[in-house]
Amino acid sequence: MAGCSYTLCTIYDAKFQSLFLCDVRPRTFEAYREALDRWKEKTGDPPLDNISSETMSRFKYALRVDDRSPATCNKILRHINAVISKCGTPGPRNRDALGIINRIPWTKPFRCEVNLPRRVELELVAAIFQGCSRARFPKIEIRASAWWRALILLAVSSGFRRGALLALTWPHIDVGRRICRLPACFDKKGREREKPLHEQVVKLLLEIRGPQEKVFEWPHSRKVWYQTWHKIQDAGDVMEHIRFHDLKRVAGVMFTATGSPWVVQHMLDHSSIETSRHYINPMEACREAVDNLPLQKIFAWEPVKMLGG
Repeated sequence: MAGCSYTLCTIYDAKFQSLFLCDVRPRTFEAYREALDRWKEKTGDPPLDNISSETMSRFKYALRVDDRSPATCNKILRHINAVISKCGTPGPRNRDALGIINRIPWTKPFRCEVNLPRRVELELVAAIFQGCSRARFPKIEIRASAWWRALILLAVSSGFRRGALLALTWPHIDVGRRICRLPACFDKKGREREKPLHEQVVKLLLEIRGPQEKVFEWPHSRKVWYQTWHKIQDAGDVMEHIRFHDLKRVAGVMFTATGSPWVVQHMLDHSSIETSRHYINPMEACREAVDNLPLQKIFAWEPVKMLGG
């Protein structure tokens, strides 16, 4: 196979982006661009023919030297590997490959330790809910505090992701039946979702209902979003800030109390219950189970008398 003058960055701009990313979300483009920026910074972006498995391993090592976590390094490597693999020879698992290089270089990803999901207490979320009174954004026709309170309560009672919540329009909310329907085009997995709404959530939604098309209109930058989210937590005296995505973990814990894995999986929008497990810290459920063990009834023993007792 003849050599070529393409580099990883130029093949991305010339072919990969238009051929293989035609239906992805904007955040995916950002992730690829970030990965390619790191690639160019660490390797100089050599021609595709000059990229070897050693090149990939050196790039992997350079990422780790920057004090990036193994998970972050692996995410960057996945995007780089995706571009390189499409430059290889077409085959059963890569039918639409471009056939530019004969051999696809590869390096083993970092081993990642799996920690327990962070426990987010309901009292902490309640403090954030109270801190919404200090919100100054979004600057629209409705009160910012009411906007954030409706958003937070819908997030913890529905399990929807932030992107889905911000995409909702009023026709998606059936107030009478208390149902929220999310079209497949707004879902991360491309699936239509339908979930019941709590009556308190409906009341908060009605408070922010106005002429705007979207339920949660946000005419500001992502930077303003994060600044406002952290200011709300400061106002609620939250010492260790949480991410907005952590509200999805709170939803998982509450739905776990139903005892139905199917409910947890459905409400968290996961295709597998195994994915849902990564969102739920089992400590509280396990604590209740351990406390209810009939140890005293099954096992009998005499209490040990302490010296001098």
